[in-house]
Amino acid sequence: MNLEELDAARLQVMLDPGDTAAYAALIRQADTPLALFRWFRRLALLVDYTVLRLDGDVIRRAMLSTAALDLVELRRAIDPIEFTHPRRVEISVFFAAAFMVTKRVDYQDLRHRHIDFRDCTDNMQKILALLSENLSIASAETAYSLSVLKHYITIMLRIAGFLTLTDVMADSTCVFQRRMRERFNPGGARIFSWRWTFAIGHMVIAAFLIKGQDLGLFPYTTAKIWDGRMANPELRTQLLDISASLEPVPAGTMYAELFSTHSREQVDGRQVNLFEACGIVADRAGDARGGILALPDPAQPELARFFRQTGLSPRDRIVTLHCREKGFRADIHQRLRNVDIATYLPAIEALAARGYRVVRLGDPTMTPLPEIDGVIDYARSPLKSDALDVQLFGLAHFHIGSSSGLSQVPLLYGTPCLLLNWYPSELITWGRRNWTILRPITKRADGRRVTDWLVYSKLGRVASRDLLIASGHDISDLTPAEILEAVTAFAGTLADAGPEPAKTGPNIGRVLMADDAGAFTEIDIPHTDAQA
Repeated sequence: MNLEELDAARLQVMLDPGDTAAYAALIRQADTPLALFRWFRRLALLVDYTVLRLDGDVIRRAMLSTAALDLVELRRAIDPIEFTHPRRVEISVFFAAAFMVTKRVDYQDLRHRHIDFRDCTDNMQKILALLSENLSIASAETAYSLSVLKHYITIMLRIAGFLTLTDVMADSTCVFQRRMRERFNPGGARIFSWRWTFAIGHMVIAAFLIKGQDLGLFPYTTAKIWDGRMANPELRTQLLDISASLEPVPAGTMYAELFSTHSREQVDGRQVNLFEACGIVADRAGDARGGILALPDPAQPELARFFRQTGLSPRDRIVTLHCREKGFRADIHQRLRNVDIATYLPAIEALAARGYRVVRLGDPTMTPLPEIDGVIDYARSPLKSDALDVQLFGLAHFHIGSSSGLSQVPLLYGTPCLLLNWYPSELITWGRRNWTILRPITKRADGRRVTDWLVYSKLGRVASRDLLIASGHDISDLTPAEILEAVTAFAGTLADAGPEPAKTGPNIGRVLMADDAGAFTEIDIPHTDAQA
């Protein structure tokens, strides 16, 4: 950025104090850490702004800049924060994460230190207390609020690309949640908060965990779920049918737990990630395909109406399709999961030409599909309903999906899935018949794709494209030809109609990546049990 551009950015933040792009430019061009931090703090304390809207590169720079602050200036920055203000909590957790990053505190000591939160009288003490998993807390309400803040510290660290610290904080938060469960809930009951039900993918994972609780796989004997905010009322009904002991309770009841993709579950004395836990439940509680829901009856009113109005039949080879786009939930840190439906069109046309009937699911903001015989753009049709958003996956021959919560729903029925452009790399969907093809990461220097799994697995956890670019890499989509080849090959394996794979070893299908020539290579993904 030249001097003229720098002056323009300064003028812009005076004219529009909420212009994040101008602030980001000033932060990137700051000539000292103190100047950088002061631009960041000015932006972070704006009334209608949240730190998590910033890109990961800016947050990372700001965290590192706090190392230049002496204790007096650090306290001056922290003391005015309204700790419980809904618009200020993110700056609180920013400082907690920054303490870890800059090693201003002995985090491992603080993590295990006993702290009575009632004794924390100023913001500095409260922020440091967030790093302890051994807190004495007076009420379940306070425990829940602190869980939210701990969860945000994990998110902040991940967005800024401090992945080792992300894992440390996530594991610590899991310990804290289990302790609070035992402290406040009769019998140590596990309560799923609204954060487990506001997104349909979260609800799917909750369903598997609730089913596992019925089998005694997890260290709690009773599961309850906050009533109220549900992404899909049909799936809520299914949740209550999965377990005879599951009980809906009013929101705010007892101590409830948060959803986090970094959570760990205890199974057979081991710590496993959420997807591996779901895969274990699918093996032990699911049917031959790993499903935990009975296949829907095509004669049900919603399905019968769908078939009548589309001209499809339950006997057709139906392929469900969902490609995540930006319209449903705008979040700059989820953009790397979005894909371009246009790259899927040759594969869609090829399936339709071979007699498959393709049903695209999603929301009405999605890019319209062109008119193709045998293809139903259900996502944008008046037929769309909560019931069909779940049930259609149960009647599919297979599903084509991307990194989205909706593409987890077929797993409830054990429907085989081809998951394309999968990102991030840290959670690979369970299911032995499934294929997961990773989204290509490229080197900016020469445009070549990263094909070494040890390198990819680290880069593939980065949440911000700005951080990928700063590391000398970028992300791209699978080409239309690669998608066509993958769809054709996957459909061919299912056409063989062989027996269901044996339930031995980790419950995961093939994981593939494409090289520069478009050839697919299978990857052997290490699992938690292999690392224990």
